[in-house]
Amino acid sequence: MKEMMILKTMQPYFVLGTTAFVQRIVFENGISHFFEFTIDNEKDVFVIPDGCINFIFEYDSQEMKAYIIASHLKKMTFKARKGITYFGARLMPGEFPLLFAKNIASNCLDLKYVVGMENLYNAMKKTEGFDNRILKFTQEYNRINHKMPKKENAQMLFQTTKNIIIEEQGSIKVKELEEITKYSSRYLSRVFADSIGMSTKQFCDIVKFQTILFRMKQGEVENLTSLAMEFQYFDQSHFTRDFKNLLGISPKPYYKMITNSHFEDKIINC
Repeated sequence: MKEMMILKTMQPYFVLGTTAFVQRIVFENGISHFFEFTIDNEKDVFVIPDGCINFIFEYDSQEMKAYIIASHLKKMTFKARKGITYFGARLMPGEFPLLFAKNIASNCLDLKYVVGMENLYNAMKKTEGFDNRILKFTQEYNRINHKMPKKENAQMLFQTTKNIIIEEQGSIKVKELEEITKYSSRYLSRVFADSIGMSTKQFCDIVKFQTILFRMKQGEVENLTSLAMEFQYFDQSHFTRDFKNLLGISPKPYYKMITNSHFEDKIINC
């Protein structure tokens, strides 16, 4: 049986803003990975489109604040405070679709006030240490997931189509998805909008974008022109425009920034 491809999503500004970024990659039960970091100086940290839900827990000596940063189409910011420990959990793209609903997408929500998240909030508030927080989050997330209603036909179609898009690294046309799934592009986009708050085409663009970011991080880029051609952009200007629309800067300065920042040296896998 062919192994399902996994999209390895990135939030590069989480890493660039710190001297050490600890992460544990899991790719299990809908969870992509856990991470922890501390910011040296108070600053706005950019959150870029990744097709995922990110849970962010902010710990200081007096209280815990927690947020859900849901799927979004543009670069967002959150203000990180100096000396505060940030623990996070990123779900895999398209997971937890009921929480990903269109009225939540593109928002940063206070976890404390999200219906159904009370037990998760209270459990994480009392938990200390990276390993213990991973264990506690996993336990509470699995309980929440277990209570979810069984997937209906539309949700099954969403999961199937999402997996096809990830398998093709986002480089697939909506017309091709119509032919594969036997559903119209209008219906597919409605299913995606109801599930993750974006159209099928927008999700394809984010998957393609995240795949390119990962290739850049790995240093697997001969030149940007060939990269644009590989991912079926019409030309270099089309690639630059789409990239800048999602990240806020063009591919060339971003690639230079990643290369010169010793990006991989900042990441501690444990």
